[in-house]
Amino acid sequence: MINFRYHLVSIAAILIALAAGIALGSGPLDDASEALGNDKGSSQAADPAVAAFEAGFADRASSGLLKDKLKGQAVLVVTVPGTEEAQVKGITSDLGLAGAEVTGEIALTSKLLDSSGRQFAEGVAEQSAADVPAVTSATGS
Repeated sequence: MINFRYHLVSIAAILIALAAGIALGSGPLDDASEALGNDKGSSQAADPAVAAFEAGFADRASSGLLKDKLKGQAVLVVTVPGTEEAQVKGITSDLGLAGAEVTGEIALTSKLLDSSGRQFAEGVAEQSAADVPAVTSATGS
């Protein structure tokens, strides 16, 4: 039969494990993630070979995966401040490969994205969406 001492030892072991996890997670292990380049949410691979493989795979697979998926669709490219021109060209190229017609590009300014100008941004969004028909259903193919 299980007695009180067994429960007491189990609870003590759980609390020690919890304390060790907190101490390691906020101390030495947190510094290890920064050393690997994972600080501030970066998504770069730690190994250059892995990064090269990912880029090569994306280049080779994109033509088969994207071909005619957006055929006949009009697309407007929206960019935020800090977007690199090479990224925009790559996305525009992929949209063309998918069969979409890129009708234009809108570059948002930092004023529009600033949290202090929220009312201004909401007003612009409401005015922009006034003539856009509402989508009642979406089909995924």
